[in-house]
This record gives sequence, C-alpha cells and structure tokens, in this order.
Amino acid sequence: MTIVMDSLATTAIAAVATALVAVGTLIYAIRSWRKQAQQLASQTQNISNQTDLLRKQIFGEIYDNAQIRDVCFFLPEKRKCVATGFEEHQRENEEITIGKECKIQKGKKTDIHAKWLMDAPQRLRYIVWGFLDSLEGKDYKEHPTIEDYKRPFVVKEISYFDREVTQDWSGFWHIEYPFPRFLPNGECFVLCFTVMGSSAGKFPLHFEVSTEEAKNSFKEVLWVDVAS
Repeated sequence: MTIVMDSLATTAIAAVATALVAVGTLIYAIRSWRKQAQQLASQTQNISNQTDLLRKQIFGEIYDNAQIRDVCFFLPEKRKCVATGFEEHQRENEEITIGKECKIQKGKKTDIHAKWLMDAPQRLRYIVWGFLDSLEGKDYKEHPTIEDYKRPFVVKEISYFDREVTQDWSGFWHIEYPFPRFLPNGECFVLCFTVMGSSAGKFPLHFEVSTEEAKNSFKEVLWVDVAS
C-alpha cells in the first residue's frame, strides 16, 4: 500500500511539474510573441515613416517653408577676395559679418556679399534676389541696380554644376538648378553681386530661396543704405 501511495505521489508531483513547465513555456511564448509583435509594429512604423518621408520629398511637403537661417551681409577675407568698394574695411585674414544692413557709396560700383546657412538638409531649386520697388506701402523705385552676378570662391572653372543664371526686366536675378543641388544641414551658401546706387537712402533687398523639400520658399529682406 505504501509503495502504491509513493507511486501516486510521484506521479502527481511529475504531473504538477509538467503542468508548471507547460505554464512557464506558455508564459515565455506569450512574452516572446508580445516582444516580436512590438518589434514588428516598430519596424512597420519605421517603414511607414520612411515611405511618408519619401512621398514628402517627392511632392515637397516636408516643411511648410524652406529651412534657411542667418541671412546676412559679410566681407570675405581680403587675401582671398577683394570686395570692390569695401577694400578699406576688409581684414586680411578674417571674415567680417556685417549683419542685416550694409552701406555703400552713391555712384560707385560695389561688390556685395550675402550668405545664409541651411537649417536642414535640402535640395536647392532656385534663388531670387533683387531690390523691391515698394514695401509696406512705401515707394522705393529709386533703388540701386544690381549690375552683375559673380561666382563666389571660383578663381578657375574646369567643370561646372549645371545652373541657369538670368536677370529679369524688373532687375531681379535668378539662379535655377535644372537638377536640384543638395546641401547638408549647416552648409553655408554665398552670393556675390555688383551694385550701383544713384540715389541716397535705404532700400529693401529681397531674397528668396526655394527647395525641393518645402511647399513654400524662404523670403527675407535685407537693407542697403546708399550714402551720398
């Protein structure tokens, strides 16, 4: 009788142990399934985000406006580039940031340098700049004229990136890229152009930058003070 009881107890213990192992296995399987489900959901979300990003890149919907910052006038190092009209103000080995307003002499051709930073990686479509005839109800029709566009940094050209540079009948200059030019976040872009002012006063200089990733172009106005 004792042997039978021992056998039954052993069988019961084995059954309980088997049940515990089964429960443990089930719990592990459930946890593993949940983890795999979470990983799958995360991967699916990443794919969805990448697909959405690609769609936005194609249709230009990543940003409402092109991400540009710190637009300003500046003077390059004199040893690298002599800026006509600013020779006496340049420093030999140091770039000088002028800010949102610069002063030129009436009746004298002057080389103006402007720059900005990319606030996100983007592909340039076009750049437009020129003096406004009016702003906020005020007339500026006696504004300076932009005589010429100069390629900054370039001293010799062996090959070139395809672009179209034109001036319209309002005196605005346009740089258009048939194949959008990629610029990484933080990249500095420089414009150089020759200005001639025939009337004294402060005049608004409009800048506009369009990128493939934005629905709207970036716009800003800097000021040129023509001293008599």
